[in-house]
Amino acid sequence: MSRLMSTLRLSGVLMVSWAGPAFSVCVHDATELAAQIQAAQSNVDATEIRLVTGNYMLSGPLTYSGASALTLRGGFAAADCSGKPQADGALTVIDGGGVPGRYVSIVSAGNITLRSLTLQNLRGDPQHADAVGLASIGLEAAADVENVIVAGSVATDSILKLMAPGHVHLANTLVHGNSATQAALLTTPFPFVLVPAVQALNNTIADNTGKGLVTALYAAPLPIQIHNNILYNNTV
Repeated sequence: MSRLMSTLRLSGVLMVSWAGPAFSVCVHDATELAAQIQAAQSNVDATEIRLVTGNYMLSGPLTYSGASALTLRGGFAAADCSGKPQADGALTVIDGGGVPGRYVSIVSAGNITLRSLTLQNLRGDPQHADAVGLASIGLEAAADVENVIVAGSVATDSILKLMAPGHVHLANTLVHGNSATQAALLTTPFPFVLVPAVQALNNTIADNTGKGLVTALYAAPLPIQIHNNILYNNTV
């Protein structure tokens, strides 16, 4: 039988829920978000962190390094994250405030998924060259980003880096107004992978200082889909 447990966030009590094998938690501000990402590192099951719509102003980096899959999903209008989330990434904003050292770094042996978020004004530092770096390191793991906006960020390497040996998926995403070596990098880093898949579908990558869309693939043959993307006014 699937597990289902939920509690309401009333008077400052954090609401959590179980649905099947994956643990999910609803967060409402940047402090809760950072705490739940750290807590997820010790979870055995996959974790989905659900973000109520609004602005999440970071006070430091968002970092995760763990063995289990992690999903960050924005767009929930209800305070208890009930109901269907809205797909529009502009409704749920994670903001670095333009301060160096406020970046997003997720490294997981499982799948990494971002949905319906804006990631803006992020800055890498000398130890973290990407503004948003997602690295799935499990043999068949995936990095999956959809309905996300990445804007106003600065990095020495990539604004948005998706790295996975199994499946790399970037769809319906806007990357604009950033400065880095490349705006979006899709890579399958491990040559021993049998047949990874790379997809870039319906994205707009525009007005970035640096290369627009870069793929770095280390296995062949690869099922690659790069379809219906707009690459405009990206400069080196």
